[in-house]
Amino acid sequence: MLVNCVVYRQGTKLADVAVESISDHLCQPDAFVWVALRDPSQQELEQMQDEFNLHDLAVEDALKGHQRPKIEEYGDTLFVAMHLVEYSPTDELVVGEVHVFAGSNFVLSVRKRSTQGFLGVRQRCEREPELLGLGAGFVLYALMIALPVLGWLALSAEGRPITLAGVPLPVTPLRRQMLTTTALPGLPPDFPFVIDFAQNLYFHREGDGLLTGQSNPHETPGFDESVDAAWELVHMEAASKRLPLLERAGRAAHWAGLYEVTPDAHPIISAAPAVAGYYVVAGFSGHGFMHGPGAGLLMSEIILDGRAHTLDITSLDYARFAEGRLIQEYNVI
Repeated sequence: MLVNCVVYRQGTKLADVAVESISDHLCQPDAFVWVALRDPSQQELEQMQDEFNLHDLAVEDALKGHQRPKIEEYGDTLFVAMHLVEYSPTDELVVGEVHVFAGSNFVLSVRKRSTQGFLGVRQRCEREPELLGLGAGFVLYALMIALPVLGWLALSAEGRPITLAGVPLPVTPLRRQMLTTTALPGLPPDFPFVIDFAQNLYFHREGDGLLTGQSNPHETPGFDESVDAAWELVHMEAASKRLPLLERAGRAAHWAGLYEVTPDAHPIISAAPAVAGYYVVAGFSGHGFMHGPGAGLLMSEIILDGRAHTLDITSLDYARFAEGRLIQEYNVI
């Protein structure tokens, strides 16, 4: 079923368009097409294949489903298979799939066996035309971070940990927000990543301007991903005092997201006690994307060999919370 078929130019929506006209729009300069399908028929996927010139093997994978998570390259098109987990109406865990085709000027998402919609993702992207104007790379990123994962499903609506398989998961969601500035003439090309740990404040170059953020020490756990305008003013006042150059900058874009935080702001990578075959890799406090490859390797070693041997990560085990072996993290941004 077709959910959306929209053409954009430089991050701004031009129109909802008919499927049969997609290939015509792709020929237009600066045009970007974003299409979303849900549980499509073979005929619908074949039509998309004709419009976007998709590879036969990738289309076959999207049609059959039940793919392992992967990223494959077919010419100048990426095919990304992702899993998403949600609760059914009877409170059972259901694993669905999202397949994304990303080309130089298009994104096609195919959602299967899931009630999780991505209308909110599209709306968020359309509110940030500077970012949407970056095209397929930003849209793919926005879709990936919007997928519900087991760590968030294990939390109540108030953000309090609950129990899965008799094992409580000590992970809570905590809002963090940041912004990017307009161009800053005279900004050195080698401007470094600057962190003021005393204020939980940071800057780094982003394009011709800066990206800056500051964590709110009074933030309460929850799923609110809206930008806190009052805290943004506090942040920018502190940022301008630290870096007066910011007084001459405008705001290009701003957004908020969620950290998955443990009591000591360090991840859990270990087997869970008392439940055979239950493993936890969660609570990265904003570093999960960077640490993902290493965490996957270490977890595979734990599952296959009974312990991690590439690195000694015994300090990151689940039992540390009950045993009082927390690793206090002081530098949290």
